[in-house]
Amino acid sequence: MGKMETLSPGNNSLSALQSPDDYIKEYVNLSPPEAEVLRVLIPVLNPEGYDVVATVIHLHPPKKLQIFIDRTENKTGDLGLIGIQDCVKVNHLLDQPLETCPEIDAIFKGPYELEVSSPGLERPLSRIRDFTLYTGEKTRIHTTRPLSAEEIQNEPYAKKNPKQKNFLGLLQGVENGSIRITIPLAGFTAPEKGRKKAKPGKPAPSEEIRIPIQLIAQAQLEL
Repeated sequence: MGKMETLSPGNNSLSALQSPDDYIKEYVNLSPPEAEVLRVLIPVLNPEGYDVVATVIHLHPPKKLQIFIDRTENKTGDLGLIGIQDCVKVNHLLDQPLETCPEIDAIFKGPYELEVSSPGLERPLSRIRDFTLYTGEKTRIHTTRPLSAEEIQNEPYAKKNPKQKNFLGLLQGVENGSIRITIPLAGFTAPEKGRKKAKPGKPAPSEEIRIPIQLIAQAQLEL
């Protein structure tokens, strides 16, 4: 197995956990290869003060393993932002563990690029606690399929948007296994030409829907 390294700088919290599997349970809808990668990353990076925010595995050429890191217990930047020096350090920390792990070799079956970076402003939301930590933030969520009225818990909205799989709104937290998100009403989605604006001092009209956690394919903050 071989890998090429790419560094790119561009932040989440982690409590002391007994094993990688304890941490992995927090992630939303991990694939088996993603879980294998985390089992390698977590024991190496967490003791060094780094939190694994998300990983992305690209198996189509050019093959790539993307790792998004932050400092542990870091939402507001009190511990400093992730910089290029952190990316270099993490690359060096992971060099031998990744090179010598047969499970990683089985995933990529040959050379691949390793890319370490900060999550950036449009950070992935990959763990259940992320959806609580970033309550009130503008968020985009992609689902694996369209949602039923029962799943979305808003029958009028489901009837108007029966095929929707891409949702953009304000995150409102987690409740009973679903993500709560408020969606702007049609015509108030953005201050563009031909679209209505909310009156000054008033929030744009919106309605709340629910998205079952098990149906989330991808989620991230949105600028």
